[in-house]
Amino acid sequence: MSVCEVMKIMYEKLQEDFIKKGCNNRKSIAIATQVYLELSEVKRYWDVEYHYSSSLGRLYFTARKKKNEYPLIFIPVEVSEGLSFHNFQEFFQLCDNSELQTICLAIVNSDSTCIFYQMSNSLVRPTEISQKSKDQNQKLGNDLKKHRKLLEQAALYGIPITLPKTNPLNKAGTSGT
Repeated sequence: MSVCEVMKIMYEKLQEDFIKKGCNNRKSIAIATQVYLELSEVKRYWDVEYHYSSSLGRLYFTARKKKNEYPLIFIPVEVSEGLSFHNFQEFFQLCDNSELQTICLAIVNSDSTCIFYQMSNSLVRPTEISQKSKDQNQKLGNDLKKHRKLLEQAALYGIPITLPKTNPLNKAGTSGT
């Protein structure tokens, strides 16, 4: 049996399961199938399970990014679907039994591109930036300031350039000979 035949059988089985769960909308089933394959085959999430919410009238998934993490909730959404604040409130109702008050919107385009946006039901403290990242950002800023005239001229004439590398041991940027 070829890989294409196996994928076709898997796709048909998923569609049958989604219908058994209660979803009868073919478009929603196709979008959910794409998200399921993205989570399980491309991103390799753990314990990918599908569910159907009759109150929302939509399929959704739970999956773990790592084996020992709490599961996240993934809600398939078509790229052209208009969502309101009320929709988001309904989505967060799925989190009532979850340790995390977080959902991931899985936005699917017609070309099968799938983009994930993680949303929280409250304000979340941003992750701390490491000192190494801060140093790299400062170095980049300094390099851009130092070569500003060159960058402006290159941009003006549409010329691609590569900035000269500076020696991290020699702050002046000379060769150190």
